[in-house]
Amino acid sequence: MRMLTLVGILVVIANAQIVWNPEIPISRVDSIPSYLSSNNARAIAVGQDKKIHIVWDEGRSPYPDVYWGIWYRSSEDAGNSWAPETCISFPIYFQNDVLDYINESPTIAMIEPGKVNVLWDGYDETNLYEFVFYFYSPDNGHTWEFGMNGQYWTSDPPSGFNSLCSDGRNYLLFYDMQFVPQYSEYRLLGMASTDGGASWQGNANWHGWTTTGDGIPCTACDSNDVGYLVWPAVVTSSHLSVIMFGYASGTESQVVPYPGSGSRGDPFIESNLAGKLYLVWYDSRDGNSEIYFKKSTNGGATWSSDQRLTNASGSSTEPAIVLGGQGKIYLVWIDTRDGNSEVYFKYSEDDGTTWSQDIRLTNNPGACSCPHIAISPDKQNLYVVWNDTRNGQEEVYFKKGTILIGISESSERGKANTICFNIIPNPFREKAEIRLQNSGLGITHLTIYDISGRLIRQFTFHCRENSQYTESGHLTDYQSSIIWDGTDDSGRRLPAGIYFIRVESDEFKETEKVILLR
Repeated sequence: MRMLTLVGILVVIANAQIVWNPEIPISRVDSIPSYLSSNNARAIAVGQDKKIHIVWDEGRSPYPDVYWGIWYRSSEDAGNSWAPETCISFPIYFQNDVLDYINESPTIAMIEPGKVNVLWDGYDETNLYEFVFYFYSPDNGHTWEFGMNGQYWTSDPPSGFNSLCSDGRNYLLFYDMQFVPQYSEYRLLGMASTDGGASWQGNANWHGWTTTGDGIPCTACDSNDVGYLVWPAVVTSSHLSVIMFGYASGTESQVVPYPGSGSRGDPFIESNLAGKLYLVWYDSRDGNSEIYFKKSTNGGATWSSDQRLTNASGSSTEPAIVLGGQGKIYLVWIDTRDGNSEVYFKYSEDDGTTWSQDIRLTNNPGACSCPHIAISPDKQNLYVVWNDTRNGQEEVYFKKGTILIGISESSERGKANTICFNIIPNPFREKAEIRLQNSGLGITHLTIYDISGRLIRQFTFHCRENSQYTESGHLTDYQSSIIWDGTDDSGRRLPAGIYFIRVESDEFKETEKVILLR
């Protein structure tokens, strides 16, 4: 552990602590089901402005001809409050006839600044047509438009599962799984855009896998417009279960060859946009479905050995990861070790060499599935969404985790002069009273910092021997407490989170943690 003094407060460079808020429902909780896409498709995205975007499909729509719609919801304050849900799939005409169709499997990605991109499958049950629709919001989720100049991709036979990714600037990569009856196999259809979704071009299409139902792709890309994808497959010649890796431009290989037993699936790939790739999947080579991990530091040319991350009595499946920078990797998955399908979490702070213990995020009588994870651009908050049946129907739930790195509570007391202080209430919403008691002489400072060590509020006051004191703007003698209203020195209202209050005199320093709720 390394200790630094930064702007007068003790800063500790140590293992992260993550504080998880209670989960909340995002979709409407009633008798109509709502579904996130499977773990291969990113169903949550966070923009550089920290706005959270979530998409799912739901058995309702405000349009008579669209009875299963794509729904969207957003939050601009780290998930503390949410805008009303919005149906972003509206009636589409095909061959001069409105489609009587359902929409499903949405996947989402951001192009900065503020362009939200969503693709999904649409199925016309009357005419038996299958489509891939591309919609986008040019104004950060406020309004939505039909992309590709009102065009869409038709799929005959029907398409399956989508996966969309972006480099955040101009590159979008999309892959979809299709079943081809005449060949009795699944094939992967790929499209890419290098101009932020204005136009799309076809990529390498993969085929040659059996009718097992596997083949669901997951995509990633880097800042040089290089696209990657992974998918599970059963090799036609040997009927052995493997994980495939391919470049969008062509070339494929078995990134996880058959290890001698078991099956493998649910692969998820993530890129740091600079040539490092990270892969997780479930694998039953040891007789039980467990989560495995490997990485590549050279854009997929070579890979590390397979690393087992879980070892539990139940089944571990549906992994998804997000990167936190500086070697931090955050992982969620579904686990049945407790007799029920629950969301679990763990993380690595050294680029996957070692990992934390398994952390259970949910505990309810329903079943959880389809977990997705995202991170805020300042790397201070994690966001997890999943499907949950605790209320009898599939619904979308959300949970926020605050990453605590940098500041610790501490005390440095001198022998003669001491100050005692309490924070009431803690946690607080509107105002907190900081009660102070000084038994010595000197000039005393009170400062407040956020979890990154940034100074956000400060007070300075003088005290006399055995005096008590409070604050009103700046402190004077004979005051006994400070009322902090959750604002900074400029009077701006601070967001919910964890803050640290530091009290100092000539021979005394002490730091206490306070939690601000909104």
